[in-house]
Amino acid sequence: MARCYIFFILICFLIFLSSGCGLFGVSFEVEREFNLIQDEFDLVGSLPAAEQPEAYRRVAVKYQSLLDKGIRSGQLYYNQGNAWYYAGERGRAIAAYNLALRYLPSDTRIRANLRFAGGANDVAGSGFVGGRVAVFEYLFFWQNWVGVYQKVFCSVLFSALFFVVCVLILFVRKGGRFYRYLYRFIIFWFVVTLVAAISVGYDWYRFDCFSYAVIAVDDAQPRKGNSEQYDKAFTQPVPLGTNAIVIGERGEWLHLRFGDKQDAWLQKSQVVRY
Repeated sequence: MARCYIFFILICFLIFLSSGCGLFGVSFEVEREFNLIQDEFDLVGSLPAAEQPEAYRRVAVKYQSLLDKGIRSGQLYYNQGNAWYYAGERGRAIAAYNLALRYLPSDTRIRANLRFAGGANDVAGSGFVGGRVAVFEYLFFWQNWVGVYQKVFCSVLFSALFFVVCVLILFVRKGGRFYRYLYRFIIFWFVVTLVAAISVGYDWYRFDCFSYAVIAVDDAQPRKGNSEQYDKAFTQPVPLGTNAIVIGERGEWLHLRFGDKQDAWLQKSQVVRY
C-alpha cells in the first residue's frame, strides 16, 4: 500500500513539474529569430533619419510576430517598446513597457524608459492599480519585486520539495523524534508552498482577468457616454500614458475605469489595449 502511495505522489509531482517547465525555455529557432530582429533594430540607426520611424515600426511588428506565437518575455516586450518609441508610437511603447514589467519588475531600464516615454509609474508590474488588491499586496510585499516566471519557478520548486518530504516521511518510524520534526516541517512547508501558489494565482487574477488600456494621445477628453455629444467626464483632460481598465465597449468606443472607480468612455483610436 505504501509503495502505491509513493508511486502516486511521484507521478503527480512529475506531471506538475513538467507542466511548469514549459514556461522557461524557447526553441533554437525562436532564439535565432529574436536575434535577427534585434540585429535589424541595431541597423536602423544607420538609415537616413526620414526612413527610421517606418523601419522601427517594421521591427516592432516583427517582435509582435513572436508574441503572436505565444512567446512571453520581459526582454522581448522591452525591445518592442523601444522600437515603438523610436517609431513615434508612444502609446504602444508604454503598453509594451508595462507588459515587460510583469516579467522583469526590478529592471531599472524598463522603468526609466517608461518614465521617459511618459507612462505612469504606478504600474509596478501589475498593469494598472485598479487591478490590484491593496491589502493583499501589503501582505504579499514581494509581489511587484519578482517576475511572473520566477514566481512560477519558486512555486514548482517548493512543491517539489514538499512531495519529496512527503515521500521521505513514509520511510521514517512513526513516533520517533525525527518523525515529529519532519511532520512539523511538512506542515510548515505546506503553508510556504500554498503561499507561493496563491502568489502565482494572484498574478493570474490581475493580469488575465482584466483587460487594460493606455491613453495614446495627448490630453484625451473622455466622455460620459459613447458619443462626442455627451459631456466631458472630467474637468481636466487625461494625459498620454494614463492607464485604465477596460470594462466594456460599444462600437468604436471603450468604457474605461480610471483610478478610484471613475468610469468614462473614450474612442478606441485614442488608446492602446494590452
